[in-house]
Amino acid sequence: MSDTTSANDITSIPAAVAPTLPAMGTPSSPALALSGIPATGGPVLPAMAMPSSHTLATSSTTVAALSSAAQALSAVNIKALVPYTLDLQANNYKKWSVLFTIVLGKHGLHHHVDLGEGEEHDLDNEEWTLADFTVLMWIYSTISEELLYTVMAPESTAYGAWLRLEQLFLENKRARAIHLEADFRSLVQGDLSVTAYCHRLKELSDALADVDQPVTNETLVLQMIRGLNPKFSTIGTILPTQQPFPTFIQARSLLLLEETAQANAARNAAASTLVAAARR
Repeated sequence: MSDTTSANDITSIPAAVAPTLPAMGTPSSPALALSGIPATGGPVLPAMAMPSSHTLATSSTTVAALSSAAQALSAVNIKALVPYTLDLQANNYKKWSVLFTIVLGKHGLHHHVDLGEGEEHDLDNEEWTLADFTVLMWIYSTISEELLYTVMAPESTAYGAWLRLEQLFLENKRARAIHLEADFRSLVQGDLSVTAYCHRLKELSDALADVDQPVTNETLVLQMIRGLNPKFSTIGTILPTQQPFPTFIQARSLLLLEETAQANAARNAAASTLVAAARR
């Protein structure tokens, strides 16, 4: 036999002699399903469960609600609603805290700074956490830089910052009351306008109330009269005799009327003097 075998010789081998190879056909779908082997021959991965339409709808609604609430709070211009910058030297804690709590009450957020007995912060609630961050940002943006460095702390809640501010302004009450009382009793109008004079009196009165030394309306009005500029002596004599005794607002209004009348009289007198001088 020749060492060289032609292609015709190979193809002429009888079927009985040629080895039979198994067919490499692709199994049908039922076969694949039963064997668990995919057509590619790779391992079968477990099917991933798809969320139901109800689950997706609920999730979308929750996200939308959180987004809507967050947007509503972020739109609040806290500095327009609380126009005072809280400062240790300004004695304005009373005004600042009253206005701030009004804003919190309007938006249903008062519980973030005033925990009732047995209440706890819901740190695991995303909606509560977002609202607390907003209140904390409001606090930080309406206090002086000195106070900000004092009360700011990592991972602080709004309640924690509010409590630290409260302690700063209300500690050592008796010592502060002594100085405030002295300032209140010694205040005189001098060259101040009626508006500026009454404003300063009210500031000191509010500061005394902060340290548990509230000033009654009668005391406030009497101190107002006692410190008046001598040019208001007439109205100062009339005010204490009124029945019923006037409120601070009423007394202030009467003083403003008297101040306006005196200013008009001074202008008229000046005009008359000019006219008389011109006729000479």
